[in-house]
Amino acid sequence: MCTNYMDPGRLLVNAVAETVQERQTFAKAFRETRCLVPASGFYDYRKSDPPEQKVRYLFETADDLFAFAGLWQERDGVRMYALLTCNSNKVVAEYHHLMPVILPRKTYTAWLDPASTEAELKDMLVPWAGKMTATAAPKPNAATR
Repeated sequence: MCTNYMDPGRLLVNAVAETVQERQTFAKAFRETRCLVPASGFYDYRKSDPPEQKVRYLFETADDLFAFAGLWQERDGVRMYALLTCNSNKVVAEYHHLMPVILPRKTYTAWLDPASTEAELKDMLVPWAGKMTATAAPKPNAATR
């Protein structure tokens, strides 16, 4: 989560790749404090489902572990991060128009390198091109936890 420049009391969890350089909330973090956020998958909902029938879906890649492109900021001694999002790939597009940026392993070093140019970094902010699956993953109810 990052500090919302317009409303400091409201934290942001996503930064849109297309505008990250121009947004005052994220521009400095994009230049100076990038991070990798490890994951094995992510959840989202199909926007077209009626609210009473919302099912969450688990999206996974062929890799057991991968990293999202992230930005971090420090606020009151606490480090917070936000994920970068981009247009969806074909798998995620059926559910949502955006998805988190999943970085290929070969780009991890360049993503973290302070010497990487903004143009090089922006080139990394693309939809995942590798294999991906979507599986219905209903939320567990409180009684089964």
